[in-house]
Amino acid sequence: MKGKHIILIVLLITIIGLVIVYFLMEGIIEKYDLERAMNAVVEYKKLT
Repeated sequence: MKGKHIILIVLLITIIGLVIVYFLMEGIIEKYDLERAMNAVVEYKKLT
């Protein structure tokens, strides 16, 4: 059971990391856009 939890946590961190890298690549570093990104993460967590 613990093994599955570790895999889920690693996947979540990887997805969030990729999203952050994507936003940085797009040149979006303004606070407003970072807030939108955080809101997207929060919404994603609500769905899971």
